Amino acid sequence: MTSTPAADLPRRLDDLPAGVVVHGADGRILSANRLACRLLGQSAVQLKGIEASAAAWQFMRADGKPMSPEQFPVNVVLRTRRKCAHLIVGVPAGAHGAPRWLICNAYPECDSSGCLRQVVVCFTDCTALKRTKLRLQHSEKRLRLVLRGSTDAPWDCDLASGEVYYSERWWHMLGYRPGSLHADGQLWLELTHPDDRPQVEAFMGALLEGRRESYCIEFRLRHRDGHYVPVLSRGFVLRDRQGRALRLSGTNTDLTERKAAERRIHELAYFDHLTGLPNRRLLVEELDKVLARSHRSGGFGAVVFLDLDNFKLLNDTMGHDAGDMLLRQVGARLRQALRHSDHLARLGGDEFVIVLEDLGASAQAAVIEVHRVLGKLQRCLVQPYSLDGRLFASTPSMGVALFDGVSADIETLLKQADLAMYQAKSDGRNTMRFFDPGMQASAEH
Repeated sequence: MTSTPAADLPRRLDDLPAGVVVHGADGRILSANRLACRLLGQSAVQLKGIEASAAAWQFMRADGKPMSPEQFPVNVVLRTRRKCAHLIVGVPAGAHGAPRWLICNAYPECDSSGCLRQVVVCFTDCTALKRTKLRLQHSEKRLRLVLRGSTDAPWDCDLASGEVYYSERWWHMLGYRPGSLHADGQLWLELTHPDDRPQVEAFMGALLEGRRESYCIEFRLRHRDGHYVPVLSRGFVLRDRQGRALRLSGTNTDLTERKAAERRIHELAYFDHLTGLPNRRLLVEELDKVLARSHRSGGFGAVVFLDLDNFKLLNDTMGHDAGDMLLRQVGARLRQALRHSDHLARLGGDEFVIVLEDLGASAQAAVIEVHRVLGKLQRCLVQPYSLDGRLFASTPSMGVALFDGVSADIETLLKQADLAMYQAKSDGRNTMRFFDPGMQASAEH
């Protein structure tokens, strides 16, 4: 390098957008330009003669830890006789101030005989860049911690380049090792359930062609084991000024546990926990639909109230466990014997309700069909039951209320069938009776 008098350097370099400090062969500062003085917080007079030692400087490394004197840029050059480039150095700003960060480059300057004369250290302020990098690192750390505690699986698709990112959780959610399948923009669509795919394709097409910036959709993705995982996909669309979609990013949430909980809540709300049959709530909803269909078709149907004879005696003599066992077996037999179009429910205790529809266009035809169906049920239910190794015989008493959907009322029908069932019990049990107005008059009397 061409030798330049040290005293001339500050005057020549004061207008440079970088700090410049010239050290002698002994490491002491010979001169510094104006920006170097400002960045280091000292005047040229104060800097002159300072040595590069721990007593004079408390520099920091890029990770924030103290920098040893051996790592000072000037000392690295003095030791190696080679340039030192792009070293990040922190300059403490005092007890309460934030440090200033510098990108340093140090160069050896030798005379014609190759002897080291001085070391030129140049540095620029990168404090804003360093702080931005730290904020980004903190943000990434927070995001990683949030995602670790979340069931969400992030993904991202650059629509312009076709580059796709599937997170590790995305792969693990479907039972795959990351990258074990060809990861492109079509992979998730290929794994979508065939029944969901038309809807998903139409939804995504409308989303990308439209103006919306966010979306939410549910569908199923095929797991490596073959079953399908229900997911909720939520995200946003990045668009240019003309509204054209550039990027699609979002997360997939595994809904398996939520769907199981929803099914459980539905079962608790609409089904009897002992027999698994629909309860009164679901029966009323289904009966309302049956009456509407009967009104449209003009056909007859029937509500049947079924009560087990001497059930209380069984509970008193053999215990409630035996009673529960009998109820479960009765429910299973009724399910097997009834038609596919019939509805069965347990109201509680030993009371079951059966709704029969499509029994015919006239009351006479409906009565004949009811006799046929209930005769089959009676023959099925009178067969002995095995209760914990002991045989037990039970018989049903059944009451029937016919309806044609014209003036039928749900609560009235249930009361009429209940009255007819009690008439069957009064007439000796193990039989069936149809409701007639005389029963109602007798009950009111």
